[in-house]
Amino acid sequence: MKNEPVIMNCINKIPTYERVKYQQGDEFYIRVNFNYLKPNNPRELILRKGELLIIRDTMYGGTIGSWSGVKISLSCEPGESGVVPNKARAEQLALKFKAEEQKNKEMKRRLRPRRQSMLNTRSEYQSQDKLDSTSFNEEMIQIPAYQKVVKKIADFKRPVILIGDASDLYRDYLKTQLPYEFDYAVSKNNDYKKSDKNLSVKLYNIRKIISSGKHCLLDISCEGIEMLHHINIAPIVILIRLVDKKMANEFRTAVVNMVYGRNQDCIDKKESRRINKYGLNFYKKHSTYLNAIVEILDQPVDQVYIELLDIIRARQNDEIFVSADEQIDENIINSFILKETNYSSGISSNSESCTEDEESLYSRNGDDKVFK
Repeated sequence: MKNEPVIMNCINKIPTYERVKYQQGDEFYIRVNFNYLKPNNPRELILRKGELLIIRDTMYGGTIGSWSGVKISLSCEPGESGVVPNKARAEQLALKFKAEEQKNKEMKRRLRPRRQSMLNTRSEYQSQDKLDSTSFNEEMIQIPAYQKVVKKIADFKRPVILIGDASDLYRDYLKTQLPYEFDYAVSKNNDYKKSDKNLSVKLYNIRKIISSGKHCLLDISCEGIEMLHHINIAPIVILIRLVDKKMANEFRTAVVNMVYGRNQDCIDKKESRRINKYGLNFYKKHSTYLNAIVEILDQPVDQVYIELLDIIRARQNDEIFVSADEQIDENIINSFILKETNYSSGISSNSESCTEDEESLYSRNGDDKVFK
């Protein structure tokens, strides 16, 4: 009854207290959705977007505020171990990171002269499947700082994203050689990249291809890859990387001859360099999303195709990490739009697409390597 006295009998059980204090509890997996590059505590791990961790203690040292865990790869190989902020601290840090990121973007936009900004934009590689700024935002789906995930076997054909040297050509070759196994979310042909049309593809269309038992071929930004992971459509992301970057022109020419026929490349050399540069930057900044890397020395281009195909089929059978939380509304998922821009979008003939170092990086040399 209200206002009645309550009598409590307290018994001192130090062993039980110590056992509860230091027990680690159940292990679980998380995906990090923010960057934490400058930890205040030297014991804390540096965290990057997309990294996976297995958490083993949610009361590190017997106190609230820190977790202990181990970084793992997409194939569950253990990496660096240490301390990370707990969920509450991570949410605060994520908000701070987002605010600083927005502030830095705004400051750069104001300080950069308009003409220089346009030249820089034109000189950058634009992925075909570019995430529309209004199609995936926090008003539609809340993305936590830590997303609890679980392992499972993919019961669907995972989308395939190729990045790096001649990645656009190998996508087309997969489609033409194995149309019953690979498909685009929109119709594409050799004139597609030369057109001025802006196409868009909904995730509904991607899922439609998946439901037909095919891999959906995508050329997508890192933000788009993050989105696919959030809605549990884990893609297979493969980087094609030349060991000797000076052989980029020779390699692309050989792949063009295999895919389209001699002298039938759909894009110019400047844009092909942008594709290669994009692969290098992706590896430096977003390697956590890569499922495999194909390193090319001087093997024939058709052998590279076979290697890509073997990797895709092998990774299809791997376990993937999907959200352990409540599923997202299907109507919201189907409304997501990936806006497609052609390869030459915004490219000016007099734009300076590469620095002097980049030009030398991809220039021809006198080596006798030949890609056939």
